[in-house]
Amino acid sequence: MTSAGSWGDIIEEAEAERFVGRKQELDLLSKEISLSRPRFLIFYIMGQGGAGKTTLLNHFRKIAQDAGFLLTDSDELQRDVPTILGRFAHQLAAQGYTAKRFDDRYKVYRQKMGEIENDPRAPQGLAAMLGRTVIRATYIVGDVVPGVRKGLELLPREALESQTSEWAEYLVKKLSSKDDVVLVQDPVSILTPLFFEDLNKIVQKRKLLLCFENFEATRQELQDWLLRLPQYNPSPNIRIAIAGRNQPGEQWDKLRQVTLNVHLDVFTEQEAEAFLDAYSILDDKRRKEIVGWSDRLPVLMGWLAAQVGDDPNPSIPTQSIVERFLRWVTKPVLRQVALLAAIPRIFNAQILKLLLEKDGQNTDVVHAFDWLLTMPFVLQHSEGWRYHDIVRRRMLHYQRLKNPQTYRQMHTVLSDYYNTKRLALSTSDGEQWTNEQWRKETLGYIYHFLAADPNKNWGEVMSLFALAVAKWRSFAIEIIELLNVEDVHDELSSEQNQTVELFRQKLQAIETGDFRDGFDMFDKLCAVPGLSLQAKSYTLTHRGESYRLMERYEEALADFDRAIALDEKFANAVACRGQTYRLMGRYEEALTDFDSALALDGTQDWISASRGWTYLQMGRHEKAVTDFDRALALDEKEDWYRYLRAQIHLLTNNESAFISDMDIAIKLAQVILDDVSSAKYERIGFNLALYNLVSGNITNAEVQYDQLASACASIPILQDAENDLKDLLRIQSTNSLAQNIRTKLLIRITELTL
Repeated sequence: MTSAGSWGDIIEEAEAERFVGRKQELDLLSKEISLSRPRFLIFYIMGQGGAGKTTLLNHFRKIAQDAGFLLTDSDELQRDVPTILGRFAHQLAAQGYTAKRFDDRYKVYRQKMGEIENDPRAPQGLAAMLGRTVIRATYIVGDVVPGVRKGLELLPREALESQTSEWAEYLVKKLSSKDDVVLVQDPVSILTPLFFEDLNKIVQKRKLLLCFENFEATRQELQDWLLRLPQYNPSPNIRIAIAGRNQPGEQWDKLRQVTLNVHLDVFTEQEAEAFLDAYSILDDKRRKEIVGWSDRLPVLMGWLAAQVGDDPNPSIPTQSIVERFLRWVTKPVLRQVALLAAIPRIFNAQILKLLLEKDGQNTDVVHAFDWLLTMPFVLQHSEGWRYHDIVRRRMLHYQRLKNPQTYRQMHTVLSDYYNTKRLALSTSDGEQWTNEQWRKETLGYIYHFLAADPNKNWGEVMSLFALAVAKWRSFAIEIIELLNVEDVHDELSSEQNQTVELFRQKLQAIETGDFRDGFDMFDKLCAVPGLSLQAKSYTLTHRGESYRLMERYEEALADFDRAIALDEKFANAVACRGQTYRLMGRYEEALTDFDSALALDGTQDWISASRGWTYLQMGRHEKAVTDFDRALALDEKEDWYRYLRAQIHLLTNNESAFISDMDIAIKLAQVILDDVSSAKYERIGFNLALYNLVSGNITNAEVQYDQLASACASIPILQDAENDLKDLLRIQSTNSLAQNIRTKLLIRITELTL
């Protein structure tokens, strides 16, 4: 929302005076919003792109404001519920009303999230998924910092339960307060009641309208939240307005009776005539031209009817809708301004000045910028201004065909602009991946860099994607989302678009747990020409991990060898090769690799623990204990390391040390299990059952295994639990109870497989 007395206010008022049509819809909305006991609580404005949803929503906001309502709004930039609620609270504070209880807890949430986002030990994908109404696992194979599974296999989580278990363990270890763990793990359930408790007090004085624009961009996050709103008992003085392209789905039934659907289509003939009258279009020929070229779609009618000149320029051809608009812009410099401003996704006076200077246009930038803001297709955005998507896409298509060289040059100018900004935020240690602003500038760079020359620059863009998969997985998803938008799709070749679609599908497959389907993505990436040496090394390591998990060890070794040849200081590739050697029983070669990896990077506890596990398998107990000591010094709350070290104490008859490690392992696992307090974290439960079994707590172990085995439906988790018992039997071959429990788990796995 623009501030009082700003240019934006004046422009909005001018546009409001020319707003025509939709009278029936406005009358209905005005009537409903004024009722003391409302019939409808939600106003759902829907229609195709360009039908005027945002315009109608803005008018509805004005009606509500005139009726004394407080206003808040959100758009596609707020991608999760906590961020949306935070924006609403900030806007209410600007209007003099504070949501104190919510604000206090939200500040803690943002502080803890900041700590997690900047913690290199945080599980990949965790920060991006926290706050979502439905947590979606994003664990991608191997990672450059793989997590150690039980038995120290670098096994990716092949199920959502497994991934959330890993995240839960991390949060319990990271955050000292149980309340903070619950807040970060499920912020929506904690923050939403506080938000509406505060709002219910505020609306005793003034009613409130919560607005959600461009609903389809955040529908996946918001819809479940909206459907649960009745349980938070919001006051009837709180109303909601939504603008989106699609109709409410079948799940909307709970709210259907209190939802007023407002469906917008193209203008009727009468509305179109009234629209042209409001724009003072008197010439019959031009009126017919506008109606014919726009098909009465409001945004296109507004574009063509913009008052930019008294007479058309006869020298401009009229073979496209863009040319129909440009011929009424009588000043050549303003025609170029209109075209140039379409190239950036978001523009401001600074960006417009840069484009005009590079294009050799000598004009008053302030005047040009102000002129642009009078155009009905220019929309204010939280980060600047942008063209309506439908208008912008046509403008881009026109320039790409009409003057491709200038078009590519302007994209190059903008890619350089964003690259300069991202490089200023880059660090030598790679911490920029956790910097939200750096990621935002990098997305701007990728967009324009690719559009400048899709073929030449494809390799570098894919290199950034490959590095993002390794460094900050959620950013890889953002890159693919960017490459999948319509205007980028227009720039790419058929083969490139197929690659983008493949990567989108494979990321989603891995996200939902089907890891092996992700192999095709890494295989495709390895074949991309122009991939940077670092990106190629990372990608080969990922594919090598894929091969290893499929037990194709020779192919895995070949990929690891190639990755190390490209970057001999890449500790994770060396360590992953060591893991493969260990699985093949080539222990001396495994130790050599682990030694080298630790010399390159001694900060990763999983590498020390992996070497310790190798020593344990070789019977070199003293060396194994030293490595587990080292791993625990790096992560003292890792219960699994204590369990493994306890096995060595048992083998070496160090009873007191065995009891001490097992007691601590049991306590650590129990704390995690108590804090997450959810049956879906079976992996932690199986850990605890195993610890009880080894410690001699037979009754507890049997009960826990029986309960978990019957309740767990995750084959990967059951397989992990069975593998743990198999590993135990290598050390305690006469443990009949362990053998019996393992047999039960194998039967359960078979049942689920059939």
